[in-house]
Formats: sequence, structure tokens, C-alpha cells
Amino acid sequence: MANKEKTYIYESPDNGKTVYRREFGKYDKRELVYAKRELGTVTNDDIIKELCETYPNDYDVGRAVRKYYIENIYKK
Repeated sequence: MANKEKTYIYESPDNGKTVYRREFGKYDKRELVYAKRELGTVTNDDIIKELCETYPNDYDVGRAVRKYYIENIYKK
């Protein structure tokens, strides 16, 4: 069986404060990518790194993720 790369859809229900991803065409499971909360920011660094290195876009959701990537992952 050929190993196909998964295609993900990135969604934000609150204009970039929270970002989720799910596999294209699948609606039953999603992963938290980024969330800005009162107690701090919650992230999955691996997903953010993959997103920023693979999909260089500057849409609203991309900007929020890219900002986190540059400030917290790239500079490490």
C-alpha cells in the first residue's frame, strides 16, 4: 500500500485565538494546534512547526500560528 501524505484543514472558530486541524474529509476528530487562554497559550509545537515549514501563507489563522512559531520554536 502506498504511503499517502495526509491533507489537513486548519480551522479557527474564534478568529485565530484557537486553531484546530483535522484530516480533509473527516469531521469526527480534530487536533488542537494553538489556543490563547486566560492562563496562557496552549500549543502543539510539532503541528505548528510542520504547518509553518510546509504551508507558507499569511491568512489570519496562518499569521497567528507563524507568530507563535517565530517567537517560540524558530528561535530555540
